[in-house]
Amino acid sequence: MRSKDYEPPYAFDRRPNFWKIAETLGLDGRTVKARARQWEVDGIIKYYQVIPNYNLLGIKASCYVFRFDDETKKYEAMKKFRLVDGILEMVDNVPGTVFVWIAYEDEDQLSRRLELVTELSDLRSRPLKFFERVFDPVPIDLTRLDWQIIMCLRYNALKSASKIAEECGVTRKTVRARLERLIQHRTFFSKPFFDASKITGFLVYTLVFIFDPSRRQEALGELDNIFQEKCFKRILPPHGNALFFIWGKSLAELEENSLKTRQVKGVLDVKWMLTKEIIEFPQLIDKLINKKIAMPAEQLIKS
Repeated sequence: MRSKDYEPPYAFDRRPNFWKIAETLGLDGRTVKARARQWEVDGIIKYYQVIPNYNLLGIKASCYVFRFDDETKKYEAMKKFRLVDGILEMVDNVPGTVFVWIAYEDEDQLSRRLELVTELSDLRSRPLKFFERVFDPVPIDLTRLDWQIIMCLRYNALKSASKIAEECGVTRKTVRARLERLIQHRTFFSKPFFDASKITGFLVYTLVFIFDPSRRQEALGELDNIFQEKCFKRILPPHGNALFFIWGKSLAELEENSLKTRQVKGVLDVKWMLTKEIIEFPQLIDKLINKKIAMPAEQLIKS
């Protein structure tokens, strides 16, 4: 389902097409749908989340990598990170690595927040900036109803048009028309929120690839050939580094893939991590959406 776990600038939608996934894998669509539904029951997929285009909220987001030699210090730092305004997400990995997503309105705000988080980490060196979450510009203004629809879908991207219409007090026809417009203009993206701790029987790990910029596309093509269906998600900014989320059966396989990919032309370095937990902090995005809903119509258009 990696094509469903959309990250900008991939296709914006809100429903996984199980039959297209099945066609890609050479399976029956009913089988794929049943497996996905079972993941939902088992809690592997916690929910399908809608995330607004950050340009509409007036924010940006960057990811920083914190590396700890001491696991105790890592957990102490993570407790402190939770108290910082603007933290969107933390990804706890073994060994000793935490990815921290920081939201900001401008470079001054980013600098202040990064300085605070760095101080709380108690690390001597500054964290490495890994990449930014980049969204396309949105050529339309959103109405209050548009923002209400986005909020309705926030933690249930698969919610029916009838249910959205009931919650927003409009007709199903209106909801369908507004949704079509929102999707067409790439105002949000949808992603299943996975709980890696619920997965048993195999490993879920991350490979971080550092590229020679001149050979990046060539290297990415070769990496796709190596992993194929074992890569269930990629975080792939337009330029720079990339993350591949892989499933495997053993630590030996992890080590073998780490060594194999170091031989790919254009790959300068490979680092591996086992994902323990993804911790989300959705309060800031919810607050900004609700602020849009509360705005007078004329102010909403200007914003």
